Amino acid sequence: MKNILYTLFVSCLFSVHAFGQGALFIPANGSMYISGTGTLTLSNAKLTNNGVFASGTDGTLLFAGNAANANASLNGTGTTTLQNLVVNKSANHAQLNQDITVNGNLNLLSGGFELNNGDVSLGNDAMLLNETEANRVFGAGGELIRTILLNAPGSINPSNLGLEITSSANLGLTIIRRGQSAYVLASGNSILRYFNIIPANNNGLDAIFRMFYFDSELNSNNENNIFLWKSTNNGTDWTLQSGTFSRNTTQNWVQLAGINDFSLWTAANNCADLSEISTPEVSITNSVCQAGCGLGGGVITAPANFSCPNGASLQYQVNNGTWSSTLPIYEQSGPAQTVKTRCSCDADNTVVSPASNGVTTVPGPTCNTVTPAIAVVENSGLIANDAVTCAGASVNLTASGGDSYAWSTGATTASITVTPASTSTYSVTVTSIEFGCTATSTRTITVNPLPTPAIAVTETSGTANNDGQICAGASATLTASGGTSYAWSNGVNAAVNTVT
Repeated sequence: MKNILYTLFVSCLFSVHAFGQGALFIPANGSMYISGTGTLTLSNAKLTNNGVFASGTDGTLLFAGNAANANASLNGTGTTTLQNLVVNKSANHAQLNQDITVNGNLNLLSGGFELNNGDVSLGNDAMLLNETEANRVFGAGGELIRTILLNAPGSINPSNLGLEITSSANLGLTIIRRGQSAYVLASGNSILRYFNIIPANNNGLDAIFRMFYFDSELNSNNENNIFLWKSTNNGTDWTLQSGTFSRNTTQNWVQLAGINDFSLWTAANNCADLSEISTPEVSITNSVCQAGCGLGGGVITAPANFSCPNGASLQYQVNNGTWSSTLPIYEQSGPAQTVKTRCSCDADNTVVSPASNGVTTVPGPTCNTVTPAIAVVENSGLIANDAVTCAGASVNLTASGGDSYAWSTGATTASITVTPASTSTYSVTVTSIEFGCTATSTRTITVNPLPTPAIAVTETSGTANNDGQICAGASATLTASGGTSYAWSNGVNAAVNTVT
């Protein structure tokens, strides 16, 4: 094997310029070629290619040493086409800052490959080898890209990129782009891996898609609760995918069957972990009596300066009832409400945070403390002050229980005197000064008509009977009628009165 060591670059490689410590430079008009099975080793060195850098059918670019990523890197604006790229470092990783093509193996023996600002296009025979938790492709600045013909694929993992596609349909020429950055979903951040799959035929696929990941890519997601998510607008909006789903946390993959079309895919929890979320309590302003004699001013206020994690919403519960995302309305006059809060996952309402302590409303007391009353004073009829009078009698009505009074007669004093000609009802509206509370009381005065008395005379003395003329010493019987009780002028209290 032909090995070209860095210390020989300047003297042995035409059109290659070395400058500074650990740097190799190919100018815009320059080129470098690794022929045969040769290996160019960059040990604690970086290469900037602004021209052409290529290798033969078995040539290898090898990163070695322990330099920081940026000092073991590929850079520049030129064209770089490699057969094999190997990372075998004792510490740290290699870094990519330009677009390159690898037609053979991208082999991570020791150390990872950071895609800081460049893509790796993988040729038809290219393979990603020895990728592990410690030695993996990472970085948000580039993608691994493979274009492959997929006709009725059966568990094909193109270039060992970390996905498998199975379908009885012909997808045709398919572009697969693997990235190592996270997207923000409704449930939170995705894992640090995504696949953008673009088939020529992209409908009616009925495909099975399996996506592999490393634990170091979980990005705080709970792998026991990760699902596949899909975006059809380049990552702006994401939809949690449903269907025949499976996962294997030992082999680190998630899988979905029955996929009709592909686009941008990633994996993430269907909900944020809410088990440690502590939701604040609501704030309560209790109701009080207000002008106009009504209870008011009671308010339930949502917790200030708090929001649930992405993909979860704040919910409220009143008196241990149903949870709802609608803030409860204060019941001004009661009953009391005990309100709790929690966070609930939008995609799965069984994923919730612990409920907060309950806060209970205390509605104000009954505002209307006005208790009106009407006292009746009259001495007409059989019983005084019983509101039963004879026609033509006067009655005194006195209202109490407030600060001002308004009678149905138009009077505004506490006491009024009325002389009803017939049975009548009187009302008074009583008002308190403090809150303007009002209440109305009524009283009916029953008016009985005056009796029509008559006296019948029975006597046989004199020239004609019963004519009210008698002789001295004769007796006459006087019989009163028209009433129920009688009081004669001579002291007799019966209907019949015999006089002589």
